[in-house]
Amino acid sequence: MHPDLSNIMMLESEEPNEPGGEKAPSPKNIFNLNEKARKVLLAVSIVLIVILAINYNFFAAPAEHPGGTKFAITSGMTISEAAEYLSENNIIKSPTVFKTLVFIMGGRSGVIAGSYFIEHPVSVFRIAMMVTTNGYGIKMYKVTIPEGLSNRQIADLLAKNLDNFDKAKFLKLAKDKEGYLFPDSYFFEPESTPEKVIEMMNDNYNEKIKMVNLDIVFFNKPIKDIITMASILEEEARTENTRRMIADILWRRIERGMSLQVDASFVYLLGKGSAELTVDDMKIDSPYNTYKYKGLPPGPITNPGLASILAATKPLKNKYWFYLSDKDGIMHYAVTFEEHKLNKERYLR
Repeated sequence: MHPDLSNIMMLESEEPNEPGGEKAPSPKNIFNLNEKARKVLLAVSIVLIVILAINYNFFAAPAEHPGGTKFAITSGMTISEAAEYLSENNIIKSPTVFKTLVFIMGGRSGVIAGSYFIEHPVSVFRIAMMVTTNGYGIKMYKVTIPEGLSNRQIADLLAKNLDNFDKAKFLKLAKDKEGYLFPDSYFFEPESTPEKVIEMMNDNYNEKIKMVNLDIVFFNKPIKDIITMASILEEEARTENTRRMIADILWRRIERGMSLQVDASFVYLLGKGSAELTVDDMKIDSPYNTYKYKGLPPGPITNPGLASILAATKPLKNKYWFYLSDKDGIMHYAVTFEEHKLNKERYLR
């Protein structure tokens, strides 16, 4: 063999030394290191996949998320109700995750009523933050509707608080809703339409009436009669006790076939209170004239609150047939009409 070739072959068969005389790692050792790195990389990948899967299934926006839309958290809505509402409208995926995040971010204060705008689909984290801080909330006007306002009075109040509110349209659309627009504090958008306002107030009535549903069922009278009586009580008295006393008197007068003779109906009919009524006013030919026509008016004369509705279903038994309120708002009762006339002379002259 040629000496040069033998030297080359010998050199190729020997393992080269690192500086200092140490041997370089063999191919087997290098493979082992790569295997460990591969296992670490695989474990990290699995963790990332799990995190992405959890995020997709629970935290990310639903595929059907309606980007560029508004959603509303209504007054009195609970965290659970808000979670179901957002889930049903494909704004969040998991109601449970949303409720947990809201509790962490907002504590027991819950969600903030208002309208919110979403330009693009966002995570449940962002939604929870929005409804607990009113972030991205649309400017809202708070309007408080007191108990006992008629639709006409509600229209006047809304026109003072909302931009370009159409009173005439509101009164036309709400004609059959007198008594069923629940008095409460509402958050309206500046450009809220009569349709939207009526829907919100009537939906609120439907929710709140559930609170006294058992009382209504046990009282065993038509809901229209109960709401109509409640609307009268709202105007005739201010305390629970007097409302219940008057409820008993008026229900018994109806049973006896007597006219109710309540002045409250004239506020609805003519916009006049007791002190302004004339003899001619009390002769007006209208089914709302409770001096001329017996029984309840054709429908509610105001939009009563829950207290008056409850009073209508829980009359306080008493012996009286007549009542009047003096100038200080104190109620005086009478068994006979003669006693009632004496009370008039004593407390109203």
